[in-house]
Amino acid sequence: MCRKYPPIKCPHNPHRPHILSRNIQSLNVSFRPHVIQATTVMFRRMLEAVGIAAADFAVNLGIMMGSTSPEPVSSPTPSEPASPTSEPVPPGKHTVSFIMSDGDNIQWVLNDWSSPPGGDDWWNSEQRGKAKIGWTLNPTLATIAEPVFKTIMGSITEKDEFIAGPSGAGYSFPNDFSDEAFEAFAQETEYQMAAAGQRIVNVLADEGKIEEMGPLLKQDGIDAIIMYEYNGYSELEGALAFVEGKPVIGGRFSLWSPNFYDVDSLVEALKALPNLTDSTTKDGYSVIPVHAWSHNVTDIVRAAEMLEEDGRFDVVLPSELIARINDFFKR
Repeated sequence: MCRKYPPIKCPHNPHRPHILSRNIQSLNVSFRPHVIQATTVMFRRMLEAVGIAAADFAVNLGIMMGSTSPEPVSSPTPSEPASPTSEPVPPGKHTVSFIMSDGDNIQWVLNDWSSPPGGDDWWNSEQRGKAKIGWTLNPTLATIAEPVFKTIMGSITEKDEFIAGPSGAGYSFPNDFSDEAFEAFAQETEYQMAAAGQRIVNVLADEGKIEEMGPLLKQDGIDAIIMYEYNGYSELEGALAFVEGKPVIGGRFSLWSPNFYDVDSLVEALKALPNLTDSTTKDGYSVIPVHAWSHNVTDIVRAAEMLEEDGRFDVVLPSELIARINDFFKR
């Protein structure tokens, strides 16, 4: 379903025009392979600066959108930036962060993603908490499904961390936006991330360049970007650069079967990296996108344990990886 909404006021602050309503339209698109027309609409609307929220099978979303805290909700402000000084990189270690994909998919998050333990091996996996994992999550969930968002945050462990996206306020290719649309999208992304307590955004690009990410990184509430190319997530091969004084790092190897790597081949590829313990260059850091439809928490835990056994790897949360880059990478 594609619907154009009239301008509305921000639900948190009636005096603030809602940027999202003016520039970003939510399409409840079915991703079933045979829905060719919906897929065509999805990409066309992306090019027109439209963020997409997969929500056509979101259970009780209308009810949850009307369920808010009894306390007055003020306009969110960006949370405090990550500490400028990280823990030192352990000598002889390569820093790795696993990032679970597809958290932008609201209908999945409200259904199978959080299915009871013993079911699908995602958020409620019995293995969660045994390895550090970054989870993508649509930041708008904090406002459109507040009860679910609070339940999720109430079950987080010290080894879990949420980052926004992809690609921020909506599933999109921001590098395809016009300059004006990208600026509006960046402002809305910061606003929604503040509501969700997020400071790192995962961005999907359509043959994009790292230096094009300036509008997002100009926002005070965004500390860094983890950037993927749409085709496989790791075409940037671990590229690392600073834009607006903040780091952008690309996925290095994708844990995605059968297209790319399974657990065993991923670990072997990481072990074979040249200069892998040099924390002053991009060689010392790896973001591993985890394809949610072919791999799960158990696979991440297994990979992390194999890397730990090797002795040259340190698996960390996304914010820890970014802090180390800020401190040790030579620009």
